[in-house]
Amino acid sequence: IEVYVDGTFVSNIRTGDKINVGLSEKIVSLLREGSFDFVALLKKKLAFGGRLKDDI
Repeated sequence: IEVYVDGTFVSNIRTGDKINVGLSEKIVSLLREGSFDFVALLKKKLAFGGRLKDDI
């Protein structure tokens, strides 16, 4: 089985391998306020400096 973290390949695991999962000392906010525009953020990040069709 391939293991990916944040979309990046990390390792392969096999029968008998162990995976340790624990809490991090770092805190991450996964929720955003109601006015957060996820689609606008994606357009900004995925445009790669160019323009998207619906922005023209």
